[in-house]
Amino acid sequence: MIDESAGRADDRVSAWSAQLHERRMRTQAARHLPLLGMADKAFASRRFADARDLYLSLLQDGLTDGDAACRLLHCADWLADWDMRDRIRDQVIDLVRGEARRDGIPGTEPLAFLSLDLDPVTLLAVSRTRAAGLFPCGSEGGRAIGSQRRRMRVGYLSIDFRSHSSGGHLGLLLAAHDRDLVEVVAYGLEGEEPPPDALAADRYVALGNHTIAAALEVLDQEAPDVLIDTTRHLRNGAAWLANRRLAPLQISAWGYGGSSGNASMDLLLTDPVLSGGSRAVEAVEAVREIACYPAVEPLGPGSAAPFSPRTALRQNGNQKNGRNDDALVLGALCSPYKIDPAVFGAWLDILAAVPEAVLWLADGPEGFADRLRRVAQHRGIAARRLIFLPTVPPAAHLARLSRIDLFLDNSRLGGGRGVFDALACGRPVLAWPGGDMRDRSAASLLHAVGLGALVPPDVPTYTRQAIVFCRDEAMRARWEEATASAKGIGPEPIVRALEELFREWFEL
Repeated sequence: MIDESAGRADDRVSAWSAQLHERRMRTQAARHLPLLGMADKAFASRRFADARDLYLSLLQDGLTDGDAACRLLHCADWLADWDMRDRIRDQVIDLVRGEARRDGIPGTEPLAFLSLDLDPVTLLAVSRTRAAGLFPCGSEGGRAIGSQRRRMRVGYLSIDFRSHSSGGHLGLLLAAHDRDLVEVVAYGLEGEEPPPDALAADRYVALGNHTIAAALEVLDQEAPDVLIDTTRHLRNGAAWLANRRLAPLQISAWGYGGSSGNASMDLLLTDPVLSGGSRAVEAVEAVREIACYPAVEPLGPGSAAPFSPRTALRQNGNQKNGRNDDALVLGALCSPYKIDPAVFGAWLDILAAVPEAVLWLADGPEGFADRLRRVAQHRGIAARRLIFLPTVPPAAHLARLSRIDLFLDNSRLGGGRGVFDALACGRPVLAWPGGDMRDRSAASLLHAVGLGALVPPDVPTYTRQAIVFCRDEAMRARWEEATASAKGIGPEPIVRALEELFREWFEL
């Protein structure tokens, strides 16, 4: 059973994952605790090979813990150990489904079970069961505005007003609201200092160092009329808040697609590209289609002006791949765990057809690069054509992106901020033809900026378009010109649509 201490008032927001870990450990058999503790520490320190071996040993010894099973899959993703992933995938899904049916999910982090490739109906059920089990609902409220303030109070709740695609691009949107109609408050699950994008709000309220009880008290005193939760599945999100009725209108927006699992959300914001016209994923939540991913023009790290491909300058010179040659550079700089056999196979097909091209990838944990090189060599692709790049500061990262000829979107959970930054550097982006809301972020963004031609309908077309791009200089010129002249995504349309929604909801 779910331990009754779940979500207790003295849990600290900033230590929520630790609290879940402690509660989870109390439910395990004593013989598993030492090894499970070692596995979790290895996972937390990103020693994924060690964590993989420990979790696998535990499951073979009869451990029935969905969190450990999902972390094992996550280790396999980080290490590109796809054979092991295939062997244990069905076992992990059965464990997660079983926990959802019995007790909710004691500690499984959302990004772990999002990577299970569950069908939409099952994902919705798991999300809702988890939220209900971990974070019991609070009282329900009506549609009336909760105060007689001159302006409506609209609160944006985020764990990351800095860099992530779900919150780090909101500054211009917060600034564009009609201040005669609304007061904008940024509620951050971060430190006391306002993050950059939160400075555009009228006020910043830090919740991250409060206990849950104190955070709820703060929000009760704030009494927002509208609460927009941008966290969704991210790092456990704010389900402990959004699963309670804290505002007359509560909206889920801009996190990873699929259900938030929060029973008290009134609306899910999506757009036609993200939703694909499907309502099955959100069988209970109402859906409002507002072009919302991203909500505003993306900002490159450290930029002072809105994203405008016209003003992005590409660095000159031929040292594109760290060497003095004229190789075409394909960039696939997503997080390593987002690479799966299907997308990597497509990238290798492109390299096989274009011998003069190289592929830039983000480096991963020990063993990751070697495994991908072996797969490439098995396909007849020289290992030297895969170039693994370390993490660098934002300015250096953007300088690197500006030397890419084509940015290749990935399949799992979409390209996110990497796609924003590539476009900000004026580089063409080829979207992955994802079939799920979670995978369509790049497609949504490209449609929003008028580059829908760079969203192929299927994987063979994705591969073929990349090959033609590399071979056809005229096509490269057309794509670069289209990217350079792409229309901006100003905040006004989304803000005006939101404010019209507020008026409609409250019958103003």
